[in-house]
Amino acid sequence: KTQPTMLINSIKADDGGTLFLTTDVIEVAVELPDAGNGTEPFKLYYAAGLKTAGQMKTAGKLLMVSGGQAAFTAPGEGFYTLYLVTQSRKTFITHLYVQK
Repeated sequence: KTQPTMLINSIKADDGGTLFLTTDVIEVAVELPDAGNGTEPFKLYYAAGLKTAGQMKTAGKLLMVSGGQAAFTAPGEGFYTLYLVTQSRKTFITHLYVQK
């Protein structure tokens, strides 16, 4: 298993997929496969709207991650993009639709 696992509000997210949420409080848990020398460092970004990986490099806001956990409050209803990139440049991108 080489793909990161991302849970959003305890729901497993798919790489390239979309989750529908009925809350604006977004809690993210990330689990990376062990690379043999411990878990690899990663960064997690989010942005409003449906973004591509290329757009996230400039539009994404960096989330503070502690123990594989991060959280943010969506400022309004609509689509959001979450983008994870590891130190070895593996990526995972998923979209959320928030409706309160």
